Amino acid sequence: MRESLRADPSARSHLLVAEAPGAAAVARVLDALSDSRAPTEVLWLGETPAALTGRVDLRAFGDMAALAEALRKRLTTSCMGLRLYLAGRETFVWEAALPARAAGLREDEIQREACSALERRVYCVHCRHVLEAVALNPVACPNCGMVLAVRDHFSPVLAAYLGVCANAAAPGELPETQAPFA
Repeated sequence: MRESLRADPSARSHLLVAEAPGAAAVARVLDALSDSRAPTEVLWLGETPAALTGRVDLRAFGDMAALAEALRKRLTTSCMGLRLYLAGRETFVWEAALPARAAGLREDEIQREACSALERRVYCVHCRHVLEAVALNPVACPNCGMVLAVRDHFSPVLAAYLGVCANAAAPGELPETQAPFA
């Protein structure tokens, strides 16, 4: 996912949902919307960057669960013509998209920009454990101990990349450790 957020001038309202790595993307969209009369608001995960303070209706949240709940509530009151912009780490972007999809937003109403690809969220297909912030491949699952090869296959439903047995074809032999996500 390498798309860049672009302001949609046809939208009736704009909702930006982001975290620190997405600050530049949010600022870019807000600059493009500076002459727009459509309501614009931002839901932010973490400490609000000084560059965004006072520019727009912004609410900050300390954790993803609180942000996701606020997003769910906001989407229940939204009207046709809302455009949702998501920016941050890839995992964040896909997790934030889940309430939007559940609320019935179409794919053309949601824009995503992954702003940091240094780490991945990995789903162990063997024990269903989710590993956060994985930067090396292969990686050992802390739940079942399986050494996982992190595949490029991404599941939007799980908001994670799939991790499969790294040495199924040759037990005892492991591939060399790499940092392929940088």
